[in-house]
Amino acid sequence: MNSSELPVSEYDNVGDFYYNFIKASLSEPDSFFHQNVAVVMRMLGDIGSLQVCDLACGEGFLSRLLAAQGANVTGVDLSVNLLQHAERQSKGLAIEYIRDDARSLARVDDASFDAVVCNMALMDIPDLDATMLSVHRVLKKGGKFVFCVLHPCFETPFDDGNPPHEVDNEGNLIAIRVTQYREEGKWFSDSSGVRGTLGSIHRTLSTYLNGLIRGGFAITEISEPTIDTIVADTFDKQLRRVAPRVLVVKAKKPL
Repeated sequence: MNSSELPVSEYDNVGDFYYNFIKASLSEPDSFFHQNVAVVMRMLGDIGSLQVCDLACGEGFLSRLLAAQGANVTGVDLSVNLLQHAERQSKGLAIEYIRDDARSLARVDDASFDAVVCNMALMDIPDLDATMLSVHRVLKKGGKFVFCVLHPCFETPFDDGNPPHEVDNEGNLIAIRVTQYREEGKWFSDSSGVRGTLGSIHRTLSTYLNGLIRGGFAITEISEPTIDTIVADTFDKQLRRVAPRVLVVKAKKPL
């Protein structure tokens, strides 16, 4: 399949918005983006000289970090817009960007990579099983697959009439309300952020883990990061102390 036969990405219409969102998030030292990536990088381990695929790489910030750690990186994304942002920021680095569909990875040979990482993107890919099978195919035997997603238990569908948080009169967090957990599928929040603009595909925890098992993977580590030491002087920081916003999973392709 050549790139002209690929479906159009929904990110092409909002690529600039997403690029600016990522840029703003990474500029904040306490952003949970830094926390997520730290866990992902720890799970990947030493990637020096390895062939690493950044699946659904977006504007390429993780690809650049992987390359800085010595990996030979292939960034894969469906969005023409985001790949243009990625290429513009990655000149001189050991990164190749290709346009492909994560559900098939038709432009990638079998057993091409020592590791595949997918950071905060599986929630945007409609066919989880097809993606798992594709990742399994392009990994070498013993290769690692590390992914990070919105935590399926604590980041469930919500709207203004069904808010995800309970607060006191001063706006302090009291509890997280888990709603519509069993209702899998695409949903949009009422906000102007990423989930209000692009939506998200909600899946249960068991759907993600069983998808890995059906895809032929062995799960080796699961992390639900929170920041217990953070000074909870904002609502967002209070939230990050109470419950994990993301789930990070490490699996491997058996030998």
